[in-house]
Amino acid sequence: MIQNRYKILMLIPELGYGGAEKSFLRLGNFLSAYHNVQIAVFKRHYAKGDYTQSDDELTLPLTILDNEEHIGRFSRWKNRWKKLRELKKESDVTISFLTGANILNASIHSKCKTVVSMRGSRRFDPHFSFLKRLLYELILDPFTFMFSDKIISVSEGLTHELRRYVPSRTKQKIQTIEVFVNAQELISLANSPIENDIANLKGQPIVIGAGRLSPEKGFQYLIPVFSKVYNRIPNSKLILIGDGPQYQDLIKLCERLKLPYTNNNTNYESSAVIFLGYRKDPLRYFHVAKIFVLSSLTEGFPNGIIEALAAGTYVVSTDCPWGPRSVLCNEPKDIKTPYPTTMAKEVDYGVLMPRIDDEKFNSIWVDKLNSVLLNTKFDNNDREVRHKRVYELDMEHIGKKWLKLIDELC
Repeated sequence: MIQNRYKILMLIPELGYGGAEKSFLRLGNFLSAYHNVQIAVFKRHYAKGDYTQSDDELTLPLTILDNEEHIGRFSRWKNRWKKLRELKKESDVTISFLTGANILNASIHSKCKTVVSMRGSRRFDPHFSFLKRLLYELILDPFTFMFSDKIISVSEGLTHELRRYVPSRTKQKIQTIEVFVNAQELISLANSPIENDIANLKGQPIVIGAGRLSPEKGFQYLIPVFSKVYNRIPNSKLILIGDGPQYQDLIKLCERLKLPYTNNNTNYESSAVIFLGYRKDPLRYFHVAKIFVLSSLTEGFPNGIIEALAAGTYVVSTDCPWGPRSVLCNEPKDIKTPYPTTMAKEVDYGVLMPRIDDEKFNSIWVDKLNSVLLNTKFDNNDREVRHKRVYELDMEHIGKKWLKLIDELC
């Protein structure tokens, strides 16, 4: 039972529509029912304005740390540090998400308790060169962890990874708290209406994927796999929802593979690959497909899989470090070995697949997708089983771990 109402400050670089940002706001809104919560961001808009949470979606007091006149990197970080220091003086706990915010949070010492949230793997992040990985594992992360009161990891696998490269005295600070959702709201949202020309595609052999079009999401490997599926099933389609830096490269890849595509909201019927671009609440579209594919090379705790389960859609996912097995398995026994799967492995709530970036496993991917798409008796409506998992991740269950943590820290 929560006895005291504390002042909670939450920090994140920007408020886009990524998984971390969604989880950040979901946590803030949940905690606000029990504590006084305010949020701080480095800058208000994420890249393009249409990819940023709008004002009417924000229900918590917001402070922006950046000023336009601080255009130099050093000046910008100095200004952020000074503003955050003043905010922390008035707070009991500061909870930060994502690397830059975590480093800034940990660098300010005060009576305010410091909590940092680790969302994904360092060791298996494709953006990291060897030297960059060493920088984080030997300097930046140990610094952040040393000056934090608690390190929250989103999966047991990630917790195990983090504990491998931090000092012994720091290991006890690391705690696993999974991503949580509003289960009933998510399931209802999955049934929201969509455009008729997309809804009319339902019943066709469709694979759908969603996420930022960036290297770690693996779409550059999924499209060549799908091209082989398309050669066997000429009426099959791959729908991709999202925007990002790889967009033009993926278009060129379709052209090189001679896959008919559309990226202008027309010619859906005659296209093999459909780029829908950024769509708010993408899970609304998932029920159109027979399969939701997560092709990521690394994931902390993938919101996309949770949303697919809420939509009742069959999930086929890379067994990447570390999130998919944490969501799709009741008891993910192996949290020490990344990519242990070398075949299509049916688990409690979907299928775990070998790494998609290794060509020797391509045939396994193609065979699995083909078998599901061609199976006319395949039941993609086993919603109760998938919804059961979504309810296990409901905020009333997982949220209690955050409330207990705050109470213990304060």
